[in-house]
Amino acid sequence: MMPKYMSNQTEIPTKESDIVELKTASNNSLPKDIWEPISAFSNADGGSIYLGITPVGKIVGIQKDVLDKLSQDIISLCDGGFNYKIHPEIQFLENQVTQIYIPPAPSTMRPIYSKSRGLPKGATKIIFLVIKSLLISRL
Repeated sequence: MMPKYMSNQTEIPTKESDIVELKTASNNSLPKDIWEPISAFSNADGGSIYLGITPVGKIVGIQKDVLDKLSQDIISLCDGGFNYKIHPEIQFLENQVTQIYIPPAPSTMRPIYSKSRGLPKGATKIIFLVIKSLLISRL
């Protein structure tokens, strides 16, 4: 699947929040922990990962000749690296920053987790409590 190149420009954030994660890419590769915000955003209300910005908000950009490779890498990871296929929306912004929007997964498919890492620590307890509350509410 080819990335969606969004035409509308988005303001580049300078700090992280519940819906914004700032990341840099080095050695022409995605950050090793990129799966964490992908999983978190897909399990919540969605959010954006901005590649080319340090966690303190300094814009360092991504080399132009690497943008397509990184886009394909993120699509590949979202396509097969999780227990549910994620459809990211990719937008190239000014200053060689890339925005990757991760949409929320349907609630019936959650939790979303990395296939190679399994459920996050403590997730089984949360799942048990959610199922228990659903069963109790139906009584």
